[in-house]
Amino acid sequence: MTNRHDTTPPPKPISDSGDPRPRTSIILTELLNELGTRGLTVVELVTILRRRAYGVIFLLLGLISLLPGISIPGGVLIAWFSLQMVIGRKVPTIPRALGRINLPADRLRSGLRRVIPWLERLESHVGPRWPWLTESPMLNVLGVFMALVSVTFALPVPFTQFPPALTIILVAISMLERDGRVLAAGIGVGGLALTVGYFAIKATGRAIGLW
Repeated sequence: MTNRHDTTPPPKPISDSGDPRPRTSIILTELLNELGTRGLTVVELVTILRRRAYGVIFLLLGLISLLPGISIPGGVLIAWFSLQMVIGRKVPTIPRALGRINLPADRLRSGLRRVIPWLERLESHVGPRWPWLTESPMLNVLGVFMALVSVTFALPVPFTQFPPALTIILVAISMLERDGRVLAAGIGVGGLALTVGYFAIKATGRAIGLW
């Protein structure tokens, strides 16, 4: 249970200075070690992650959007954050109602302990490559692409959620690790998702007599 009287301050925001940047698993390990007993709000978590917040948010939303019944709200949130990339926001803005949600310390610890080993294994296969693809102004263009891909989550066609979800996951990994090759793979899968979406919309329109 969260202790409402705990006055432990949230962990400090991470520093983006220096190159190479610390691995995401190291940052999350530090967060785990410094986590107090009162947990964190969503806004506090984004403040701590700073520029890494986009990658972490997209990774979580991509995974969540694979669950039945979650793809449409997940797609809406992906579009929301993607459009913020388009206008050049360095750190995402969280809707007020979502930002106030408190993440209990015990659940955060449990989630981080599961995610960190998985990230460590993943990081052994990815790293900074073609970094110009994961920096501005390419990130602004990438935001437009991801917003388009997010629309395909709303298609009322079975099995069409996997390609866009995989696209979002690959893009998130590329942003976290500045791996342009992974981003290129994500764009390729995203092109497939948009193609499937186009034909699904076309077939649905014909079925209901729109054209």
